[in-house]
Amino acid sequence: MIFETLPFQFDVKKLQDHVREFVLPLPPQMVGSFFGGWSVLSSDGRYKDGWGSGEKSFDPNFMPGSTMQEKLAAVGIKPLDAYSHPTEVCHGYLQEVIDTISNWGLNPRRARLSLLRAHGKSTLHRDAPDSEHAVRLHLPIFSNEQCTFRCEEGSAYLPADGHAYLLRVNRMHQVFNESDENRIHLIMAVKDANGFSQFHRSPKSD
Repeated sequence: MIFETLPFQFDVKKLQDHVREFVLPLPPQMVGSFFGGWSVLSSDGRYKDGWGSGEKSFDPNFMPGSTMQEKLAAVGIKPLDAYSHPTEVCHGYLQEVIDTISNWGLNPRRARLSLLRAHGKSTLHRDAPDSEHAVRLHLPIFSNEQCTFRCEEGSAYLPADGHAYLLRVNRMHQVFNESDENRIHLIMAVKDANGFSQFHRSPKSD
């Protein structure tokens, strides 16, 4: 299974309007030529906080003998629970969306409006080791069929139709935008400890 679709829909038109009015006027925090965005929940309430890349931490040749927490700290990544403070862009309907996901019991953290520019792609990477339960919620806001998530199980397009999707990110994956338009998803780390989802429950709820 590449992703799980959650059984509720948000108003994607309201999200698009919010992004156009309150987010796009702000310069995105870029971490490469094509990838960056705006934090919605950060560790200090700033939208430019929380954009360090943790990919290097999973390289066995990086800081051998150190714990994962020590490696993450070395690349500027704080414990996940630190990323819980609303930023400048988190208000109005976007705040409603975050509150709804929280009320589902999914404990959203490090929420971001993730920008992948036209004709861009991410690196092939994983966001956690195989042994760690790591799930992200994606809510596409601006997307099209040429924007795909690819992993060993295949390729998938997540439509911007108001649905939210759960994906495992402790596997190797890569994101492509082969279109002429920028892709923007609302992405956040979640933990389903209450059994809200069918296939992405955290180990405590099994």
